[in-house]
Amino acid sequence: MKYYWLAGLTAMVSAQATAALGPPGLSGEVSLLLGYAQQETNFDTDNAVKEAPLNSEADTESGVTLFPLGQFRYTFGAENNQLVYLGTSREDIATGLIAFEIGYQFETAHNSTMAFSVLPTIVDDETWQDPFVVNQARKETDVSGNALRFQYNNILDQGISLDLAIYDRDIDSEQSGTSIPGLTPSDLNQLQRDGDGIYSRLAWAVSTGETSTLQPELTINRFSADGDAMSMTRYGVGLTYLTKQGRHGYAISGEYALADFDEANPVFGKTQEDHEVGLNFAYEYDQFMDWENWGLNALAGYSVVDSNIDFYNETQLFLGVGLSYKF
Repeated sequence: MKYYWLAGLTAMVSAQATAALGPPGLSGEVSLLLGYAQQETNFDTDNAVKEAPLNSEADTESGVTLFPLGQFRYTFGAENNQLVYLGTSREDIATGLIAFEIGYQFETAHNSTMAFSVLPTIVDDETWQDPFVVNQARKETDVSGNALRFQYNNILDQGISLDLAIYDRDIDSEQSGTSIPGLTPSDLNQLQRDGDGIYSRLAWAVSTGETSTLQPELTINRFSADGDAMSMTRYGVGLTYLTKQGRHGYAISGEYALADFDEANPVFGKTQEDHEVGLNFAYEYDQFMDWENWGLNALAGYSVVDSNIDFYNETQLFLGVGLSYKF
């Protein structure tokens, strides 16, 4: 996904806390999804040649993919109050994040839980060495990043949750701007995309019925890049609605965010400012075809980035459907 390094990390916390994290021993779920993705972004490595003018939106690219998801959990302790896990959590998937996570969770007082986890790079993403090349093939390079995450859920049994993460981003071969005539070494330094960030999220789950929850949230993400023109602070507000009706479970979430960058971009002569809107929908039909432990899953996500620099405008659409098995 776009924010694999946690720039747009979102999560949901159930308002219905339980006395134990789950049954003792091994549990989890595995899923196989068939997905369709469509996007317009100048950082899509499926489209090697960008035609002039440089400051323009990208062409639309699309494709179909088949990919597995899942999480494995092991619950232990005298009161089944400790948990280790690895994989992708169902809560994160419902709000649009697909990231591999390894963590430890435990219960505290007041029906609260804390979790510490790491999100390592399993498979490197790809981007352009110099995204500003036009009328000729751009060269790819690997992008990697790791994150450390802390979650405090249902604080004091009030439905409030805190999510904090620190992360890094590393471009294997950073050459941004080297194709632009007239840029000075100082200008090129301003375009360096490597860096570190801090992400924070505060959410409050409010029960709207026996099986429904409404959750507003606030997020702040500070990314300090090696180049000031790539450093930014992102402020977001979101709202998630969760409900379960019999075998049917739904999660609908939306977010608006504003990203302000620190310094003027030397390629375009202005400071970047992005307005972002995202919508995500997740559906599960439990015991699909009356098969015990099986579920039918559907995911849909749509996001738009409207930047004051047309080069950074983006649109992304994702649709997925598949089956999951719980054990």
